[in-house]
Amino acid sequence: KYLSKFYSEPEKKNNTERNYIVVVEPGEEENLRCPTNDDFLLRFLRARKFNAERAFKL
Repeated sequence: KYLSKFYSEPEKKNNTERNYIVVVEPGEEENLRCPTNDDFLLRFLRARKFNAERAFKL
């Protein structure tokens, strides 16, 4: 499994650091044909209020 950690933006109202983990199962990376850098992936997490399951469906 591959794990990536994402942290909330520092300008968040509560200024607390949150960890979010996205899991990519072995073999699934072959189907990924898009950028996988942190900036690109954070766009999906922000769109779904850092809910990794909902962002994955997006």
